[in-house]
Amino acid sequence: MRNRHRDALSSISWQAFERLVADHFRDHGYEVEHCGTAVSGTRFDGGVDLRLRKDGQLTLVQCKHENAYQVEHNAVHQLIGNKINEGAAQAIVITSGEFTPAALRAASQGHALLIDGVELRRRLGSRLPRPDTSASNAPVARGGNRWELVGDQVERLARKGRRAEPPLGERMIRVVVAIVLLVVVIYALPALLSSLFTRHGGTPIPRLMTLPAPKVAHPTEPLQIEETTTRVAPVLPLSAAARVQSAKEKAESEAETRAFLERVPELGKSPAGKPVK
Repeated sequence: MRNRHRDALSSISWQAFERLVADHFRDHGYEVEHCGTAVSGTRFDGGVDLRLRKDGQLTLVQCKHENAYQVEHNAVHQLIGNKINEGAAQAIVITSGEFTPAALRAASQGHALLIDGVELRRRLGSRLPRPDTSASNAPVARGGNRWELVGDQVERLARKGRRAEPPLGERMIRVVVAIVLLVVVIYALPALLSSLFTRHGGTPIPRLMTLPAPKVAHPTEPLQIEETTTRVAPVLPLSAAARVQSAKEKAESEAETRAFLERVPELGKSPAGKPVK
């Protein structure tokens, strides 16, 4: 809650809170049907604690005795659904504390009336319970008082077990811190253990994500050069037909050269004027 009340109304049990609200409506001329768990003894009340009738109209009331947590939109939606199913004229959610913004929006959209702790204390007026100093020293009475004390204890344990969910920013910071710690453990722990083992004469632990160093030849060592042998194919003697063909091709080449030089006389003479052979 934003503003917590520390008075007699906030310290009474949830059963007494329901009875106090029921008596308030009786004083204002309503016919009250108290159907909540405070009088029925059942575990669930279906989302309706009081059914009020006046001038032929039905009003449904849900009581929420909260002193630490705000009333959420779920209770408002549930009562609006009961209002539609039963054909009630009005739905009222009453709390001794506060409502969440989502609950206020749900009430405005579903036409429900919300009465928080400040408004309830103003309406109760003289019906507000007075602090009883002798109640703490009084012995446990019989019947209903004993069950009220048991119900109070169960309610306190239930509220103590509830934990408000941290905001999104705080959750993101927790995730980042967890990732950083994990990285530190992965990369720093092997180095620490390696130094400890080395200090005590043990074998060092290899670091994670470390590649072996490449092997480099020492500059003073002679380079090893492998000798290669080139094989040359032997020259085979030409056959008679090959020799005749080679001589024929040579003669044709010389004839083409002479014919070219005869067509161009100046190219076929040397500087001294003699023909070129």
